[in-house]
Amino acid sequence: MIVERCSNCMDIQKVIDFYDIHKLGPVPTILEVSEIEDLYLTKCPNCKEVLKEVAYFIEDKSDFISTVAPEIGEELSKEIAGCQSCNSDIIPYTQIYGDPSDLENAGSLLEENGFSVWTGNSKDELASVILENLYCSTCNSSFSDDDPYVTEWEKSNWYGDFQEEKEILDKVFNISEDEANSFIEHLINYPMLALHHKIGQKIYDSIKYNELDLTKILKPEIVFYRGRTRKKRERLATFIPEELWNPPKALSSQGRFNFAGVSTLYLADNLQILRDELSLDDEEESMDVAEFKILKPLRIFDLTGNNSSLFSNMSPESPRDIIKREYVFPNFIAQCLMILGYNGIGYDSVKGEGKNYCFFSFTKNHDITIERVISHQEIEQILLF
Repeated sequence: MIVERCSNCMDIQKVIDFYDIHKLGPVPTILEVSEIEDLYLTKCPNCKEVLKEVAYFIEDKSDFISTVAPEIGEELSKEIAGCQSCNSDIIPYTQIYGDPSDLENAGSLLEENGFSVWTGNSKDELASVILENLYCSTCNSSFSDDDPYVTEWEKSNWYGDFQEEKEILDKVFNISEDEANSFIEHLINYPMLALHHKIGQKIYDSIKYNELDLTKILKPEIVFYRGRTRKKRERLATFIPEELWNPPKALSSQGRFNFAGVSTLYLADNLQILRDELSLDDEEESMDVAEFKILKPLRIFDLTGNNSSLFSNMSPESPRDIIKREYVFPNFIAQCLMILGYNGIGYDSVKGEGKNYCFFSFTKNHDITIERVISHQEIEQILLF
């Protein structure tokens, strides 16, 4: 009997472990030394180890690799649900707006299962052939070791993050789940071309023609609040009115109802909700509040009472992301409202019995003004009673 490699000079055990974990049955072409007593004193021709000191051997290395590599590649390919050739959302979005290192790649998939393509500066023969047999289970594309991929779980989780949007689309706009999935996928891929999708156009038209009966006029003299926290050890002085308006356009990052560079004014209808929304750290922070008063009738899209607190739950997975995909849907709603002449939108607070408002079309000190600034000490006194 010819011996070409043994488990001392070739890591046969990792193949055995892989077959066991994935329930693939016995590993073909591997033989156990203990079953063949005539080989006990035979040395492996490659590493010179006496075979009685090892567990397994193979007679033909090439035959071994050409047999097990396709089977391992086939099994690992089941974990690949999308690749650069067929995935048009998670992979390009992460590469452009997120951290590309967050993406899994073919090389890491092999390494997680015990097969490293590179050992130092040389390629591992078995791992290289496994890689050649790796393919995307969606489009059958092949892989190099640094090509990214996504799993079925990642795809499900990616769209599962949009459950709040789907509920709003259903309850407010009467959009089915299948239509919602299609529209959300379109929004993620083409956030500036929402009206090119039939659901985007349907939403726009339903607002334009007031089919939803959600238009409300806020009358003059109504009061709202906007707060800002400051570190107690860094600033003692109360914020002045100019510091409590919405930020300049150049400093406006993407928010729930605004794209980056579009400045909006977020207000609450009571002090307790505002305090809770700001998640004030009583030991480290103080909070100053501007009391805003409506001067002219303002037209808003009133979503309060329609599960609109779901909008407040749409928080980005990573606040560092330049584009926050969780905000793309409410951004689209706000853009529709802006172009159709609405001054803002009202929605329920997730923090309790209160309402939040976002104003995106107004003239400062003409439509809305700051009546006074309430210091942290005054706020605490007011909330005590």
